[in-house]
Amino acid sequence: MYHTRQRTSAVVLASLVICLSGQADDSSKKLDPKSAEANLRKAQEAVKNTDSTLQWLSKALYAGSVLTKNPDLKEASRFTDDLRKTTGELKKHTDKVVELAERKKDQPGAEKESKSLLEKVKLVRIGNQADELERLARKVRDLPIGLVSEKIDDKFVVSADLLVKDPKQAESRFKSYVAALKSNAEYLKAKHDQLDEAGKMAKGAGVFLSRVQSDVEKAIPFSGTSAKPLTEFYLDLDKLIKSYHELATECAAKARLAKHAADVEQRRHDQLKETVKTLFGFRL
Repeated sequence: MYHTRQRTSAVVLASLVICLSGQADDSSKKLDPKSAEANLRKAQEAVKNTDSTLQWLSKALYAGSVLTKNPDLKEASRFTDDLRKTTGELKKHTDKVVELAERKKDQPGAEKESKSLLEKVKLVRIGNQADELERLARKVRDLPIGLVSEKIDDKFVVSADLLVKDPKQAESRFKSYVAALKSNAEYLKAKHDQLDEAGKMAKGAGVFLSRVQSDVEKAIPFSGTSAKPLTEFYLDLDKLIKSYHELATECAAKARLAKHAADVEQRRHDQLKETVKTLFGFRL
């Protein structure tokens, strides 16, 4: 009786092992050419671009932006912080000029204070910063925002023939493509955050400099011989403020597009991953 139970247990155990082995081997489904073609079309449909506002990234743009995380938008913050520090010191001088001229009726004193103001203005050095901001605005305008297609890299391409003859290789290519979609989605999310921050910074800097410009404008009529260079500084500020406004506008527009593209790319990633698992049994 004991030996009979042992044999029965052994048979059951062997059957279970065979069953589990069969399930493990079935993790990737074998397809005939017709089924492979039909299922591949379904997988391709999962990553179809249904939004005409979003373009496909070229191979060069994918390599030069998504893989390298370029461009870096932090440079705008660096010289804006420096600019705030130097221009922030001007207000006490412009206020002093106006106070001496209007309240104390001390025109000589106002003109003397204007010379001190002019010395501080010379330290600001905003001459080429407007050009730098315009260059950065162009860089933001040209920032590649798009979706990744399988055509970017040969290792992403899966054919029906490959699915039938070499399912392991097909699985590897699907895995690489899904990873690329994830990388682009993460890149787009990071760029949205950077663009949003840079746009707010540029907008805030424009508002701050407008107040500085207004203060300088009030001091100019009482500045005597310093009036001309202060007027030139006023015009330089005007150009700089416009450059900040342009940068803020470009960043805001690109940030909205990056957020939308990130949502679409993440959805394509999730859909392809789930579809491939359902159709082919590939776990990516």
